[in-house]
Amino acid sequence: MTTTNQEFRVSLALTVAALLAWASPATAEDCGSPCTVTRQGLPTFRLVNTAGVDDWDLETSAFGVELAPMSDSPNTGAFRVEHDARPNTLVIDYSGRVGINTTLPKETLQISSISPGFRLHDISSGARSLNMTMNGDIFTIGSDADGFTKFHVEIDTRAPTGSLRITESGSIGIGTAFPGAKLHVNGDARVDGNVSLGSSRALKTAFEPVSPSDILAKLADLPVASWCYKTEDESTRHIGPFAEDFQRLFGLGDGKTISIVDAQGVAFAAIQGLDQRLAEKEAELADLRSEKDAQIAELLARLTTVEKRLDAKPSSSGRRASGGPQ
Repeated sequence: MTTTNQEFRVSLALTVAALLAWASPATAEDCGSPCTVTRQGLPTFRLVNTAGVDDWDLETSAFGVELAPMSDSPNTGAFRVEHDARPNTLVIDYSGRVGINTTLPKETLQISSISPGFRLHDISSGARSLNMTMNGDIFTIGSDADGFTKFHVEIDTRAPTGSLRITESGSIGIGTAFPGAKLHVNGDARVDGNVSLGSSRALKTAFEPVSPSDILAKLADLPVASWCYKTEDESTRHIGPFAEDFQRLFGLGDGKTISIVDAQGVAFAAIQGLDQRLAEKEAELADLRSEKDAQIAELLARLTTVEKRLDAKPSSSGRRASGGPQ
């Protein structure tokens, strides 16, 4: 026997209406005002479809009151209210809002309790569960593992408006309702671990060479200052350039932000430019040393020649002594 959701809702509505307004018994049992079905054992109120399908029983059981297809065995009903259920356990108001433990639901579904929560349980092979609970100001989403609940997400209900937003395009804004990137954080971000930036050649295109010496020269003209953000206390200091100058000198960025990738690239290119300049200076110094060494060698050679000539020339005093009068 198959039953559609619509047929089930119609049957449930008819059943409740019959219990409240039916003025005469369907059988020989007593039916007073309000209608009372009295039977020893498990009284049953039956809705019979004369077409021979989709018959329903509203019956009492060891647990409470159940609504079930007539062919089902006891205690397997589609709907059950237990005997000791608390007042206002389930309320449906005039607008269709459902309240659990409340007569005044404010939303489509409202659960009112001490530490309210609900559980999603997958009963398939390798069953898993997801628990959503609220305790004080903290809303948590967690799962059961080894008898313990692991909390995966915790939200403080006192968090300011716009703390987290996921847009239609899938962009995530933290502290902003209008993220300008796939992830936009309006404020400081901290990572206690490594941050990896995709940099494979396979991810890039339109390659163009750069001149490290030109980058180094432009970097020397880049203003760098100490400052703090307007949202920070002035005791919090930072050192760095400004996006406007970075865009003007290198043609990168939007004039408001500096990409980490671009900042690293400029730094790496400037280091290469500095290395090239150092290599050029070392080559110039080596040439200068070679030139000086050659000049010194030439001077030493001349000095040696002069000394040899002096050593070979007779002394003037000796000549006068040998040729003078006796």
